[in-house]
Amino acid sequence: MKISTPVLASALALAALAACDGDPPPVPMRDAGRRDAGPGAMDARVPDAALPDGGGGRDGEVPDRDAGSVGCTVSAENVYKLATDVNPSERNVGLAATSNGFGVVWNETREGRPDLFGIRIASDGTLGGEVRLTDTAAIENPPSLIALGTEWLAAWVDNTAATGFEVRAQGLASDLSPTGSPSDLTSTAALFEDNPTLFAGSDGALLAWVQDDMVASTRQARARPLASDGSPSGSAQDASASDATPGQLALAELSGGPVLVWAEATGGTGDVILQPLADDGGTRGSSEVISAEGNADGTVDAALGPSGGAVVFGTLVGGVRSEIRFRALDEDGGLVGDERILTEAPVQGRGASIARFAGGYAVAYRRFGAGEGAAVQLLLVSALGDVLDEIEVATVPEQGGRTTLRVSGDGQIGIAWSDRGSTETQIRAAVVACGSGA
Repeated sequence: MKISTPVLASALALAALAACDGDPPPVPMRDAGRRDAGPGAMDARVPDAALPDGGGGRDGEVPDRDAGSVGCTVSAENVYKLATDVNPSERNVGLAATSNGFGVVWNETREGRPDLFGIRIASDGTLGGEVRLTDTAAIENPPSLIALGTEWLAAWVDNTAATGFEVRAQGLASDLSPTGSPSDLTSTAALFEDNPTLFAGSDGALLAWVQDDMVASTRQARARPLASDGSPSGSAQDASASDATPGQLALAELSGGPVLVWAEATGGTGDVILQPLADDGGTRGSSEVISAEGNADGTVDAALGPSGGAVVFGTLVGGVRSEIRFRALDEDGGLVGDERILTEAPVQGRGASIARFAGGYAVAYRRFGAGEGAAVQLLLVSALGDVLDEIEVATVPEQGGRTTLRVSGDGQIGIAWSDRGSTETQIRAAVVACGSGA
């Protein structure tokens, strides 16, 4: 299956011209039926700073390329079933990109023992050898992963400590094998930690997680800078206000420094929040609501850089319809253009992720509805979120964890996800070849 490129090439070329020459002309949409999120939205004007700088985040550092060379294909042999877990659940899978490939990490119960596993996938789709990251009797929850040069850093929550479920981090070698020992980052017996999220920023690695006080019924985001081996390089800081209800987290940075984005864990009646952070992970200034309708479903991902970027998140409209929304931001976190709806009715979608790609963005999500079988869907969108083209990556069950999409330094797209069946969970990944790699 191949993405057609003429519409994509012309639209991205217009975006590139706009970055150099004032206000952009309108970006053509693939489907005139695509909707804005509601009345009263701003004009779709893109200041220079709102146009992505051609990177794919700090994972792969994708350089600018000629938009006319972009064409993407996915073949069956580059869609992988990495593992099958006997426990059915909708878990996230850790994915990060380097200059020439991807690292995938996941939690799995194997032979009666819950542990973490990883595998390296080259940009051409070649699988490396599977690596076991942990080998203990502890229960490990889904991990997060970032690339630091040619090596990696993973973080997760497990119950190794006597105090219960705590956050841990571990440096990994180029093949994802552990180096040294895991670092214990929390020790809070009365609290439950979850949703660890890593980010490799201009000042090094930063970790964020959610601290859940089930007695007081409160949730608060916390953050802490880390060294490349996973050891702390600063103390843990409050990264959200005490009255916040963060669910899924995404870390990124804008011109002023790191930012934390979260969707409130309220099941379709919450907002998506952006909170600027100081270099030590503490809050910097006030938070901002960046969603339009207060119907976020708790899932979110961000592709932001010093020149701005975009956030994608799930919504539950009227309590029944699942949609994927897109919101562009400028370098200061200001809203640009409209909140875009990427899933045109009757198609529905959930579990979206995003990375910068070829002057716009690549977005993956789990598509369902419209009388069709469910699939992991890839969209290529403009700087303002207009859908330019799309491809079906793999057929999947309707239930499963959030997709995670990252772009390698040589411009290839990796996607990882979990599929939930009635009696098991499959861990899956795909490499989509683009440009000269197609």
